[in-house]
Amino acid sequence: MVSLYPHVNNRRQPAPFESGGRDIPFANEQGSRHDGRSARGPSTLVQRNISIGSHRTTVRLEPAMWDALDEICEREDLTLNELCDRIAGRRSASSLTAAVRVFVMSYFRAAATEEGHARTGHGRLYGGYQP
Repeated sequence: MVSLYPHVNNRRQPAPFESGGRDIPFANEQGSRHDGRSARGPSTLVQRNISIGSHRTTVRLEPAMWDALDEICEREDLTLNELCDRIAGRRSASSLTAAVRVFVMSYFRAAATEEGHARTGHGRLYGGYQP
């Protein structure tokens, strides 16, 4: 029997042009596949366990974000848990992961100076620094 509402069935077979002839797991409404990977390929996020007070939680960030957090911890003489505890204490309604990303961007943005931009070749649309 053919359904009158094919859009309701999330487990439809992909058309040949959608899968390129390959067998792929069906995606759910959020775009995740049943095998745990994103429909766009394996995730590049790195997952670490963090303690916020006495609560353990998991944070998933890009490797560059973890590198930046490690650098900040070294500069500020804090452990990763201490830094994340401070970030969590100051965040608003956002997730801890989002708050960490905003903190890292804000930390390095506050440290950026016009002189530093000039030394690295940043400027007005790649034209160099112009005082």
